[in-house]
Amino acid sequence: MKVYQPIPVIVDFTNKDGSDNLKETIEANYKRIKQEILSLVESEKERIRTDPTLAHLNKE
Repeated sequence: MKVYQPIPVIVDFTNKDGSDNLKETIEANYKRIKQEILSLVESEKERIRTDPTLAHLNKE
């Protein structure tokens, strides 16, 4: 155990006030990713609607 080295801190979730903002960071990332996925789905649906070779896949 003497040869073990401590794991380095890669990301610190402490803000300027010294409080831990891990939950806020995770929540913000979750919301951003969810919005990006919704946007991607909508753009792909639009692409399928406007492409004559793929229009038959549209069930709306």
